[in-house]
Amino acid sequence: MPPVVSQTKPVSHVLGASARHATRTSSSAHSKRNMTCHAAASPVLLNKETIQMHSATQEQLECIDSLQGLFEEQILPLLTPVDELWQPSDLLPESESEGFFDQVKDLRARAAELSDELLVCLVGDMITEEALPTYMAMLNTLDGVRDETGRSMHPYARWTRHWIAEENRHGDLLNKYLWLTGRVDMKAVEQTIQQLIGQGMDPKTENHPYNCFVFTSFQERATKLSHGGTARVAKAKGDDVLTQICGVIAADESRHEMAYTRTMDAILKIDPNGGLNCFAGMMRKKIVMPAHLMDDGKHEARNGGRNLFEDFSMVAEDIGVYTAFDYISIMEHLIQRWNIANLTGLNHQGVKDQEFLLSLPERFRKLAERKVMRKSKAPRTDVSFSWIQDRKVALLGVKAAQRSRAAQFPVEPDPLQRYTMLCMSFKSIHTSNIYVQDEVARRVVERIQDCSRDFKDVLVLGGAGLQVLKSLVEERTGIQRAVLADHSKSMIERNMHAWDAFVKEHPKASAMEVEFHEMDPASPQEDIGTDASSFDVVVSCLGLHWVNDIPGVMIQCKKSLRPDGFFVAALLGGDTLQELRIACTLAQQEREGGVSPRTSPFVRVRDAGNLLTRAGMQIASVDVDDIIVNYPDAVSLVQHLRRMGETNAMVNQRSFLSRDTALAAAAAYTGMFREDESSNHIPATYQVIYMTGWSPDEFQPKPATRGSATFSFHDLTKRKQT
Repeated sequence: MPPVVSQTKPVSHVLGASARHATRTSSSAHSKRNMTCHAAASPVLLNKETIQMHSATQEQLECIDSLQGLFEEQILPLLTPVDELWQPSDLLPESESEGFFDQVKDLRARAAELSDELLVCLVGDMITEEALPTYMAMLNTLDGVRDETGRSMHPYARWTRHWIAEENRHGDLLNKYLWLTGRVDMKAVEQTIQQLIGQGMDPKTENHPYNCFVFTSFQERATKLSHGGTARVAKAKGDDVLTQICGVIAADESRHEMAYTRTMDAILKIDPNGGLNCFAGMMRKKIVMPAHLMDDGKHEARNGGRNLFEDFSMVAEDIGVYTAFDYISIMEHLIQRWNIANLTGLNHQGVKDQEFLLSLPERFRKLAERKVMRKSKAPRTDVSFSWIQDRKVALLGVKAAQRSRAAQFPVEPDPLQRYTMLCMSFKSIHTSNIYVQDEVARRVVERIQDCSRDFKDVLVLGGAGLQVLKSLVEERTGIQRAVLADHSKSMIERNMHAWDAFVKEHPKASAMEVEFHEMDPASPQEDIGTDASSFDVVVSCLGLHWVNDIPGVMIQCKKSLRPDGFFVAALLGGDTLQELRIACTLAQQEREGGVSPRTSPFVRVRDAGNLLTRAGMQIASVDVDDIIVNYPDAVSLVQHLRRMGETNAMVNQRSFLSRDTALAAAAAYTGMFREDESSNHIPATYQVIYMTGWSPDEFQPKPATRGSATFSFHDLTKRKQT
């Protein structure tokens, strides 16, 4: 679930008109307050739910009071003076300038390229940021740190007011940006903001400052990740302004995160048992996302009772802005940041809380993996959002979501993603800087080039489809129409923009009409959705290995071909990533005592010919290339696979290795497969199987009848020897 804003910030109670006076009177004021609060500690009934209130002990409130010096010396300096901070007007068109309307026009042109999914994420982020009045009201319920006058000079109070002021810019900036884009229904957005503020929030902190600091530490980091993820998607779409907007907000959240993690550092040193108990308690209750009560008054009725916040969260997960595994990574970060594993001096309950927290990430990871499995089996659901003028967004399955996340990377990876191809079977050894997908696409097009026939209409299925189109333009003439089909809407959009840029650089590409077609994301590539006998060539480049029913899809390909049409496919074979599989197997056996599949199953070479025959292809042929690629390390290999959208998408899988197992796998990979001690790279094998065949036609050459040959190969050999 995407937390979209850091929420709860501690505030001070009234301690006088100045910091000096606040310090002088704090002890007596706290003593009276703490006795009252502790005596009043009891559960209350709220909305038919029993909620614990005022759970902090007097000793815990005294601990908080002792941290005034920490806030003065280490927390308040994290604030930035107003005249040094960015303001929304710094990042938006200047309304007072003569070029204002031209600037707005440019902004709208860039925003027109943003996907509806990204707009939903931006609106959800902005709505959560705009609910600051709710968060301020909630903060003033905390015992020991509430600011009862609203202008105390106590360090808690000063931090909170300035934090609220800094956070207020975030909602202002996103609100104005979205209004200027002209792509969202601002009235629906404004109604959702008002509904959310009216609903309030209950982060289940029990008026306890320890709980609040755990909550804010978690939320600030989650917000940083969420805005950072949005910036990454915006950069991939080519919108540098939106990238900067999300980036500066994420940077603010990073500063705010430090304030709360430092506070919990101090609490755990003074009161490790109490701090651990509150940390464990908040994790047991789970961190409640601050906008979980958002409602536009329409979503539920228009989408069959669906929840607006849950659908917004699913969209963010689908495009990789914020996922369940980010939630887990935050838990792991805080456990490490606060050194939970090495805390000492714990009582019996403290030891139990310590053990619970250390085991928690793995337990949540298993739950997240089950969620992935359920999602992969669920059909695609189209959900309309009032925020984007009731346009529908498809909530995707696992593979389509992977393709969508891969679409967020630039079409041309950065130089660090260039890898040296060292060796190719059946080819001479050479060295050149190329990409795996580019090279395989070039070889696929070579096979089309070998055909002397004229081809006019081409269907390209998923995988490295864009690379195939580019190679066709450069290597093949006479093609009039090409249809590029993919089951990821985001990948289609990226390919559309990339193709437009390619046409500008290669004018001859404009002679080929290119269409983009979205296949059913619920069953990737199982239904290609094309008319019978409508294409001269069907190409699948690095896509068929993701298909559950390969024979069924190949039969559909044959039906899409006109008589004597050409089918060519490249898919990864069984020896692909054999080094990675061996390393992961050994690491899992050693660290976990068992093995789960870390790569998707691949087709074996001997099965490829049978697939062509079963699909009804004629004049079938199969050949194999082994492409060996050098990577700096195992992490670079995994990053490369993720960029290509080629990570594991099996339903019954453990989606993530534990950190310990992953490090062991990386070490095993390097130790077993590095060529020698002086080598600074590791090899990875990609076995590529190429299949070609023709749709039946009465005028095709037919094989001779068995036994009709008049000359034997044995006689041919003897003639050659003489």
